[in-house]
Amino acid sequence: MDQSDSLTTEANFAALSITDLIEARDQYHVFLTNKPNVVATAIGLYRIRIDEKWPTKEEPSLKRAEKPSVDKAARTFSNSEVRPYSWPAVLVFVDNWTEESKLSASEVVPKTLFMQDGRRIPVCVIEAPKDATSNSPAQVQPFDRNLMRGGRPVGTTVQGQERIASIGCLVSDGHYTYALTNKHVTGEAGTQLYSVANGETFPIGTSSGLQLGKVPFSDVYPRWNARGVLCNLDIGLIKIEDVRRWTARIEDIGEFGKVFDLNSFNLTLRLIGAKVTAFGAVSGRMHAEIQGLLYRYKSTGGNEYVCDFLIGASGNETFETHHGDSGTLWLLKTENKPRPIAVQWGGHVLGSHTKLSYALATCLSTACRMLEVEPIADLNLVGDEYWGARGHYTIADKACDVVQNPKLKELMQNNRRNIAIPAEVAIPALTKEPFVPLADVPDMVWKVRSSDAIANRTPRENPNHFADMDRVCPSGRFKGQTLLDICKDPSNVSVDVWIEYYRAVGDKGMGLLPFRIWQGFEEMVAYVRAGDVERFVCAAGVLSHYLGDSCQPLHISYLHDGDPEDLGDKLDRHGNPMPRAAGVHEEYETKMINRNIAEIVQGLKNKLHSLHKLPTIETGKEAALEVIKLMSNTFEKLPPTTILDVYNEDKDSMWEKLGDDTISVMASGILLTAAIWESAWNVGKGDTTINSTRQINQDKLVEIYTDEDFLPSRTLLHVAEVLTPQKVLTPVS
Repeated sequence: MDQSDSLTTEANFAALSITDLIEARDQYHVFLTNKPNVVATAIGLYRIRIDEKWPTKEEPSLKRAEKPSVDKAARTFSNSEVRPYSWPAVLVFVDNWTEESKLSASEVVPKTLFMQDGRRIPVCVIEAPKDATSNSPAQVQPFDRNLMRGGRPVGTTVQGQERIASIGCLVSDGHYTYALTNKHVTGEAGTQLYSVANGETFPIGTSSGLQLGKVPFSDVYPRWNARGVLCNLDIGLIKIEDVRRWTARIEDIGEFGKVFDLNSFNLTLRLIGAKVTAFGAVSGRMHAEIQGLLYRYKSTGGNEYVCDFLIGASGNETFETHHGDSGTLWLLKTENKPRPIAVQWGGHVLGSHTKLSYALATCLSTACRMLEVEPIADLNLVGDEYWGARGHYTIADKACDVVQNPKLKELMQNNRRNIAIPAEVAIPALTKEPFVPLADVPDMVWKVRSSDAIANRTPRENPNHFADMDRVCPSGRFKGQTLLDICKDPSNVSVDVWIEYYRAVGDKGMGLLPFRIWQGFEEMVAYVRAGDVERFVCAAGVLSHYLGDSCQPLHISYLHDGDPEDLGDKLDRHGNPMPRAAGVHEEYETKMINRNIAEIVQGLKNKLHSLHKLPTIETGKEAALEVIKLMSNTFEKLPPTTILDVYNEDKDSMWEKLGDDTISVMASGILLTAAIWESAWNVGKGDTTINSTRQINQDKLVEIYTDEDFLPSRTLLHVAEVLTPQKVLTPVS
């Protein structure tokens, strides 16, 4: 070793600390931002162009401090990377890269900042990549009315304008539980906040008034000095209305680990390049990396504004974030559970008003420390993951035992775990599982998921799950009758009659549940005749979902979530009065079922013990007629008006007053499910055409139910196209 190296005055950039970078940036910020095209600064690690050679013994990395050749191509986040030998640097962002040869000496951004005590701080100039996405609001992801969680949308209306953000996570002060999101959405204390599911809005709570806006830098990071600098935290808490409706899981991510506790004593540049993930209510699942710390993005009235994290695309991967993702929780990817680190509050906008492809975020541990709350990671983790799933699985599971044909019974019991999840097993986070049990495919695949691998059928799928049949027709040939009345004549169970009725009562939803059963029955018969046991089991399992819907009274009524003609004092996000019994749907079908599943299972066992002979069904239309009969009996056993009255009087007494009748209608649904399976098997001569009763490979079932041609969804206006009786398929070889 050359001893003269110990005496060199060459700067050791690798030894620079965050304190060094903050001091240098603070001293030079105004100087730098007065340069042409400079829009912001941050601290981080020097980014090296991907096409640049790695250092060797002959050319060590220190030589990269030497002056590079003039007029290099623009450095962007997508064409550069952080390498193991990248040194600490002040990052300078420009909205337009200009070749040095075209700038005067005073206009060039310096490559090194010189401190009075001799320290030298490297400068890394980056052209901020622009996102092709416009600033117009994007559409919220489709969500079902399952348990609320991080990643779900939250909104309110301010001065006639709708503001939408994302829920980050749940936190608690030891007494109350709050949903954490952004201050610019929660507003002042008492503001009503809403979420969206199935295209409908519903209240989730009110603004607590606990919030963080722009805070002096020294209050957030007391070890570091920065003159006239404010941290924009933008954090607000929602005092949630009903903790039982929430889970600590994050949408499509699931459970999370311990929160990273970051402060001025342990915040280091090792976070630069760290891989992070999130789920935004608009953009869905996002993957990115931390690209900068303490991003200084704006100067106004002598004050500088800073955010904790700059998050953007990892390498050349695509990253987009949209309006409505504010409030999203960002988590560090780890070998085990991801660990929360930041809460997004926006994205930077250049002078060209084009949104950059990176997000601005606040350190979660800072927000929790200043608001004196703790993140919640263990709420309702063993409960149902999605509303209605437990009821659907119970009906499908019990139907496997009720089937009477010995060969069919063996087949369905061998595939029981492909069809349903038993009551004693917790339902996992199905949105991240490769396989969804067949009884919940219509909700969890066809109505929720959206990717290249999943056939997302929303909104055509939605009308398959209900049929509002109790509104009185005001005019026409059916004046004074409900659809239940009209369908007492079997000839009126036709697409044309239903369209006529819905148009007369002004029902744009046009639910078609019985016709979906008609379609499914014919498909099952065709699969049995062709000897296609895999598609038969898949169709049977999926069809059990709709049969489960048909024995739920609130799927048959326009009173499905309260009486629209009996308005209460609460307002929706548009300022319109809400039905007095708003929320009854979830309270009855989800919470009541979930809380009493043990009693339901035992009650079903008792009621199914005295089993009557299953009805014989020959055609798809006969299957539809049996479903309407079940719906009518359900309506009589549990009138929706009775459910609304009990809910309004005392929702905690719903099980006591409605539990036994609920078990009865579920038992009827189980019997009809088994009858339709067995009838399709018999019509198709399954004892002859199908040899195997084995358990079917789940990968094969996924291949089937993600095929757009399998049980295709149609609206009432087009469902006749898929009601072809006794369709013929090529026999399986």
